[in-house]
Amino acid sequence: MITFLILFLTQSSLAATMPEDLQKLADPFHAEVTFVKTPSNSAPIDNPPDSLIVKMLGEYQEAVHGRNSVYALGTFGTPAAEDYVENILHHSNDEFLHTELTFLKSAHSIAYGSDGNEEDVLLVLAFRTGGIFRIKFPGDGLSAAKLSAAKDAYAKRNFAEIPTLLKDAIEASTSVADTGNALQFARQINRETNGAASAAHLPLPASLQGLSLRFKRTLRRPVADHRFTIDLHLPGLRGKVTNLSLTKFPHETILDLNGGIGAFADNLLSKTDSFSHDRSGANEDGLYQLAVTTVDGVSSEGFLIVTDSSSEEDPQVSRPTITDTTKENKHGEIYHTLTPEFAFANFTSSLYLPFQRRSLSLAVNFHPDGGNPFRNVVNERIDNPNVTSFSKELEFGEHRLQLVYSESQSYGDLIVSRDAETISAFELRP
Repeated sequence: MITFLILFLTQSSLAATMPEDLQKLADPFHAEVTFVKTPSNSAPIDNPPDSLIVKMLGEYQEAVHGRNSVYALGTFGTPAAEDYVENILHHSNDEFLHTELTFLKSAHSIAYGSDGNEEDVLLVLAFRTGGIFRIKFPGDGLSAAKLSAAKDAYAKRNFAEIPTLLKDAIEASTSVADTGNALQFARQINRETNGAASAAHLPLPASLQGLSLRFKRTLRRPVADHRFTIDLHLPGLRGKVTNLSLTKFPHETILDLNGGIGAFADNLLSKTDSFSHDRSGANEDGLYQLAVTTVDGVSSEGFLIVTDSSSEEDPQVSRPTITDTTKENKHGEIYHTLTPEFAFANFTSSLYLPFQRRSLSLAVNFHPDGGNPFRNVVNERIDNPNVTSFSKELEFGEHRLQLVYSESQSYGDLIVSRDAETISAFELRP
């Protein structure tokens, strides 16, 4: 289906959006920009009514398809067209175009139509002075072609070519199915090659070798709610960088140090090691782009295609126990000793692969007043991730046990970790 949008731009934007500029904007999406109608010298229309939108549709279909084409008007909501507008907003440095598209989105000044062709997605920019530009984006054909090329490279064991081809396939996707096919192939080759063909092009400066990207799922007991976090972790990270940014294609900013998205917050280790951001929903697979700048002025950027990023299960803790009483008071189990015994099941997620590295970290935080601020009193990286019990002398009061299992592998120079954490409240009394 050819999907198209008609956007009315003011006369003052004409010089800033000549075909060569629009083509530059469209290049990352393998799109082609053409004239449909030359701009007139009439005054711009500030608030084009529906009748004018219909008139513009008529002029467009006459110029391109003839008078017999039939189009339907609708509101902003066609997924592929919406994604393209968001991508242009994300990639364009043209302040006026950015402002105009943002306004048109909020005003719903958009119309859609179809002529039955299922190959292309079409964006039409219509100046309020009468000029019309057409931007045609390749649809399923390009995405499928790039995926096919990636499969050919895999058959020939040309692993170095695969990441960019899969990236192109995802960027050319016009449907959830397109993206899903590319991610499924990335998942397949990662498993079949024991990570040797992980889809990443991600060189890091020498000072950032060992940097980890961690996708964490956290269960908090006894309240039994989940929290999802993405962070970048490296000992002393805060003192090594002036900027960090992580985005998920097409236009979601996950972390941006200079943009104020994310924070160096308390985790199992110190607040100088982990730059993190809590998410509103579960972490997702997809195309991620990372950019870093070190304190020495060295900049690097790259991408990785992450699959099986988020654990679907939680580590099971049997001590501290959870009962109806502890669910109500939210303090967890009450121990009448200073050396409580913690017990838990050996955990591996259903997504674990034999070549991935497993580790176990355990921490205890003391909450003197029953809440924040807290004080970390135990911070252990367990050499044997198969242990199922632990004991440590503590002090009376409220505590939280943090149990984190990590399953990690390398993506280029970056270590990607799938973390499953369970936090259990407990209290020590005389």
